[in-house]
Amino acid sequence: MVDGLYKRTVSLVEEKKHLIEALAHALLEKEVLNVEDIAEVLGERPFVSDGMRNIDKYRLGFLEESSPSSESSSPAEGEGDGGDGGDGGEGGVETDAPATPTMAATQAPVR
Repeated sequence: MVDGLYKRTVSLVEEKKHLIEALAHALLEKEVLNVEDIAEVLGERPFVSDGMRNIDKYRLGFLEESSPSSESSSPAEGEGDGGDGGDGGEGGVETDAPATPTMAATQAPVR
């Protein structure tokens, strides 16, 4: 089984070598690629997933934060995390910037 999967992997790498090289060049150019950059290099995904992807959840978080109704649903001053980073402990840094979701917060745990 492992031998067969190894051969399949080598075959895919050889078949997609031009895409791997294009991705490597893009990474050398920019160092960090976003979803749009990857789609530009590799093309659109050949399939569509039924559920929301992590990137969709991440973007949705930004949309909810920027919508006018989200201000009324946010905790009042002195409630919630109080701008201290969300841990509820002392010594947090206060900031006027809205909290943004991190990739770790939007990803399912790895099992």
